[in-house]
Amino acid sequence: MVSILNKNKMMDYLVSRLEGQYDQVEPKTRWSSIDLNQNIDINHILLSDVGVIHGIVLLLDKEFPEHSFEHVYNSILKDKIHNPYMDLCAIFYKDRKTFFRNPDKEEQKILEPFQDIIDIKSIIKFRPEEQFLYKPTESKIIHYYQPDTEGEGIINVKFEDIPNKWAGKRFMVGKDRDKEMVISPYKVYEKIHTVQSIERIPDPFILKDFSIEPYKNIENK
Repeated sequence: MVSILNKNKMMDYLVSRLEGQYDQVEPKTRWSSIDLNQNIDINHILLSDVGVIHGIVLLLDKEFPEHSFEHVYNSILKDKIHNPYMDLCAIFYKDRKTFFRNPDKEEQKILEPFQDIIDIKSIIKFRPEEQFLYKPTESKIIHYYQPDTEGEGIINVKFEDIPNKWAGKRFMVGKDRDKEMVISPYKVYEKIHTVQSIERIPDPFILKDFSIEPYKNIENK
């Protein structure tokens, strides 16, 4: 669980790096869902220019009950129909416990026979929120906030699907390569992915096309 102190650090970092690119950068803690007729606790940042909302940054710094995050995300997409200039981006807190976490011991045992062809250490097990955002993306990239213990900043992590790469293939495994095994499309493989690359985003940055890009890059385009 991410502490309140660390949640505040994430919020402060993002607000400070977005200020100057928008007229107003407003940190919020609750989203009013008209569809569900209720308020959902989720840290987010509203980005406005001349009184018009141009962007929303969702901070995923905790686990969300049931499908509450999906409801928030989808309700914002509905609003985007009426405001096509509004952009949206979600950023996960990389604490390696809630998000960006490795498979548990039981799942690692399932993958153990393939450790000579799969880097077990590079495997990340998605929570439902990560899987929800990963499915629609063609780039296979998810945004994470990295705390100061690892060098504070925003990183783009590109993943690779294990099922697409390994399922159905035959491998000779074991110490003497004397055993043939086939990776089947087992349930666990749908939730785990290998890290392909990690890119740090220099600040300041700005929202663009459901992503975060360095502000200088936008100016030069």
